[in-house]
Amino acid sequence: MFDRGRTYFRVQRELEKRGVREEDMQAGRFDYEDEYDVDVDEEDEKRALALGEKFAAAEDRIDRKRMGRLQRRLAGYGYGRQTIYHVTETIYNRYGKDGDPDA
Repeated sequence: MFDRGRTYFRVQRELEKRGVREEDMQAGRFDYEDEYDVDVDEEDEKRALALGEKFAAAEDRIDRKRMGRLQRRLAGYGYGRQTIYHVTETIYNRYGKDGDPDA
């Protein structure tokens, strides 16, 4: 399901377009989580945070404007609103306005 870097949110939207019922999507998610012993939301957040870290490393400074760019990038990958806000706040709090991890 997620081997191509797709988020659960994106997979869910694709399945909705194909006419898959919500109950069937939930059942599939639970089966996936049981089979692979993972929490889909936690895995999505870990991948999003890794993308945020990579983004921060490439920037010369971290400010609110750049956090907006990160939010749009994560949205493009299919991350949900809650994950996006949590990751951008985490990155902003870690690297501060000048890109210094100790700020």
